[in-house]
Amino acid sequence: MAASDVAVGIIFLSQTVVGALGNSCVLLHYLVHHLMRFKAMKISPENSSCTELKVKAPKYIGFSMYLSWILYLLENLIIISHMTGKRSNNNITSIKNYGYCSAVHPEKSSQSLHAALLTFPDVLCVGLMLWASSSMVLILHRHKQRMQHIQKTSSPGPPLSLEPPKTSSS
Repeated sequence: MAASDVAVGIIFLSQTVVGALGNSCVLLHYLVHHLMRFKAMKISPENSSCTELKVKAPKYIGFSMYLSWILYLLENLIIISHMTGKRSNNNITSIKNYGYCSAVHPEKSSQSLHAALLTFPDVLCVGLMLWASSSMVLILHRHKQRMQHIQKTSSPGPPLSLEPPKTSSS
């Protein structure tokens, strides 16, 4: 084996081990939380503008997952369509040999289109995560402001004493 093959093997093995350990830790963390039964706090009020979205969202989650899966499958079929056997006898000058298989490189315009198709779902998901994270930060910030306002405007009651009231003896 060549030194480069060993290096690639070590990199893949280390990524697999780190990924498996990380996923196991996350699973254990959530199992512990589930078994301890920590209570959830609802921050969003019932009359929130997102109430309608909360009702409709579960209906579309499964559909969007299947649609994403099908689109990724179709997108990656482009790669498979350009693959040939280990050694192709085609008279094509733009062949890239990958060791186990070879691929015909398409023209630049289709490479650009394929790159755009590959990056679009990732950009979309990152945008959705950014929107969800920023909206949660905004909701938490508003909640904090309301709690501070409630604490400032509430009048302090008499101090509570744990001792029983003293009686005067004559």
